[in-house]
Amino acid sequence: MTDDVLLLRAKSEEVLERRFWGATVDRTPAKSIQLSDGAFRRKVDVVPSNWFDTATYQRTLEETQRGVEIVNKYTREHITNYPFIYIAEITAKARQTNEGARMGIRLAKNVKNDADVEIALSSYDIGSLIYHCPNHYITHLVARDLMILSGVERWFDELSRDHTRATSLMTPDGTRRILNDVAKWEGLVKLSGELTSLAQAVERELASPYDFTLPDRDMLRKRLNDNSIPLAPEFIGGGIRF
Repeated sequence: MTDDVLLLRAKSEEVLERRFWGATVDRTPAKSIQLSDGAFRRKVDVVPSNWFDTATYQRTLEETQRGVEIVNKYTREHITNYPFIYIAEITAKARQTNEGARMGIRLAKNVKNDADVEIALSSYDIGSLIYHCPNHYITHLVARDLMILSGVERWFDELSRDHTRATSLMTPDGTRRILNDVAKWEGLVKLSGELTSLAQAVERELASPYDFTLPDRDMLRKRLNDNSIPLAPEFIGGGIRF
């Protein structure tokens, strides 16, 4: 199986370099092929892998219990992931928070991508961190979108101040710790700082032009939480619905 996956990877590298000749095809990562530049606005990972049918999947045929195995091209080590469990858990979290969890994940990913510093957290890592965020931090309310920014900033700030707690958090599929190396911990701290900077900038936009006071963290979050975004009315059957 290892040979099959590595052969698939070698063929994929050849095809990707030929088809995406205007992009950078990076063969060096141990577990994936990375595409960037050219027509790609963001880095894209191509991950050759094989199915891993767990005993539970074979017994129940529940898709969430089906895993995938990827191979480290240098060590030939098999790494098992359970992406469908992850998707199911994130979906459940989104339901519990009125889609606030997904909004928080997108927000944090965009902040990471727009940062001027390198942040060593994958989209999977960010989603896993938001998965553990208390629901009441990121529950979405109508016209209160800035509560998501407030809640995500608060959660990452709390984690950045508590190394033991942050590094104990597990991925939703339970296979590993989210921050399983020093670079990811440092990435969390950097992303926390970026989120706080964004929250402060947004709060300044909301404040009176004559208000020159810099609020503390609690007041900053309160102002974001209390702000309502005007809704455009929909005219339906002669009536108005917001």
